Amino acid sequence: MIKINNLDVFINKIKIISQVSFVVKKPSIIGFLGPNGAGKSTLINAICGLPNYKTCGEISIFDKNIKDWSYQDLAKKRAILPQKFDLPFPFKVNEVVMMGAYPHNSGRLTKNDILLLNKALRELDIFDLKERFFTSLSGGQKQRVLIARVLLQISYEKETEKLVLLDEPTSNLDWKYQIQIAKMAKDLVSKNCYVFVSLHDVNLALNFCDYLLILKEGKKISYLDVHQSYSEKEFEVAYDLDLEMINGLNKQKIIQPSWYKEV
Repeated sequence: MIKINNLDVFINKIKIISQVSFVVKKPSIIGFLGPNGAGKSTLINAICGLPNYKTCGEISIFDKNIKDWSYQDLAKKRAILPQKFDLPFPFKVNEVVMMGAYPHNSGRLTKNDILLLNKALRELDIFDLKERFFTSLSGGQKQRVLIARVLLQISYEKETEKLVLLDEPTSNLDWKYQIQIAKMAKDLVSKNCYVFVSLHDVNLALNFCDYLLILKEGKKISYLDVHQSYSEKEFEVAYDLDLEMINGLNKQKIIQPSWYKEV
C-alpha cells in the first residue's frame, strides 16, 4: 500500500503542494493530471524522495514512512523517470540504461545484469542504438532510453512490490510509442508494480489509468476511479474550460473542449 496524507511540498521555502492526500491499496496506474504549474512534477519528485523537495505530512511506501527508508534500499524498490535528465559526459546508450542496475550491484556487472539490460533495450526498441552516444539521439529516442533504465532498475527481486514514477513519459513520443508506454505500464501492474504517471493528455490517461489525481495550483481537485462513473465537471474546474464527454470506439470516453464544435 502507498499512502499520501496531508502532504505539503516546499521548494526554496515556497509551498508548491498543499494538503494532498490519497491511498493506493494495490498495484495500479495512477495518473496525475492538471494544467501547467499544477504541481504534477513536484508531487512525483517528492513521492520519489528526492532530497531537494522538503515535505510536511506523510509519504508511506509499502507501509513504511519514506523517511525511514535508506536511500539504497529505496532505490531497489522504486524508480523514477524524471522530466529532465542531463548528462555531463558522453555516455553510450547501454551505459545510461545500465545505471538502473547500480542500486542492485554497486557497479559490479554480472551476466544476469547483461541479460536484463538487453531485455530492457529490446522492450523499448533501442537495442540497435546501444552503442550510440546518448547525446546524439533524438528527444523521443532519449525518452525511450530513460524508460529502459527504469525497467532495468525494477527488474530485480521480482516477487516484491515496486513503485514506478514516470514524469511525462509520453513527451516527445509519437502515437506508436505512446501506446507502447501505456501497455508497458499495464504490464508493470501485472508484475506487482504501482505506477504513478504525470500526463498532459487527458484522454490517454482516461483510457489506460486506473485512478486519476487531478491537481490545480498545488491542491487536489479530485481523486477518481476511472472504472466508476464520473463527468467532465471534475475536469472543468482544473482546466478552466467548458468541456464535454463523448463516447469513442469500444465505449472509450473522450473529453474535449466544447468550442471544438464551433471551429
